[in-house]
Amino acid sequence: MELQGEPVPVRAPLRVIFKVLKDSLLIDADKIAKEIYFSDRSAREQVKTCFGDFVLKADGQIDYRKLGKLVFSSKEKLCRLNDIMLPRIESAIREKSGLNKDKKYLIVDAAILFNAGIYKICDYIIWVRAGRKRRQEMLAAKSGLTTDEIMLRIEGQMVKRIPSRIDFLLDNNGTIEEMQNKIKGIATLIGKAVNNKSM
Repeated sequence: MELQGEPVPVRAPLRVIFKVLKDSLLIDADKIAKEIYFSDRSAREQVKTCFGDFVLKADGQIDYRKLGKLVFSSKEKLCRLNDIMLPRIESAIREKSGLNKDKKYLIVDAAILFNAGIYKICDYIIWVRAGRKRRQEMLAAKSGLTTDEIMLRIEGQMVKRIPSRIDFLLDNNGTIEEMQNKIKGIATLIGKAVNNKSM
C-alpha cells in the first residue's frame, strides 16, 4: 500500500492507519533519502560534482537547506538531482520491502512514488491532496523554513502522477479529525480486501 501525493507532512492523522491495519510497517522515502545522503559516499560525491562544495557542510555531509534552495529554483537542477537519487531511493525501498515480507502491510510514504517507479510494487495507492495554503502551514510547522523557502519548494516540486494507478483520493484540507475518519475508512476497505484475497 502506498500513501502518496503533494509533498506535505501528514504524519499525525496517518497514525490511525496503524490502529486499523495491524502488523504494518511504515517505509518513509524522505528518511531513506537522508540515510542515503549520510551513508552513501558515492551519492554525496555525485551531488558535489553536480552542484559544487556549496551544498556540503564542513563535515562533508549534505546541507539540505542549501541543496533545496538550489534544486527547487531550477527544474533542470532538480532533474539532475533526481537522476542521482531516485534510483537509489527505489532500490532501498525495494530492499526494505523484501526484508520485511513477514509484515502483513507495508506502507510506503513517498511523494516521489511515480517519479521513482515505486508504484510498481504497490497493491493500493492513496493520493493525499492539499491546497496551497494548507501545504504552506504544514511545511512551516514541520520544517522551520522561511515563507520564501516554502513557496520555492511548493512551486519547484515536479510530482508525477498516474491517475489510473490511484485507488483512493484523500483531501487533506479539513480538520485532523475529518482526515482521521477518512483514513480510517480507506484503511478498513483495504484491510477487508487484503483479508478476502488471503482466504
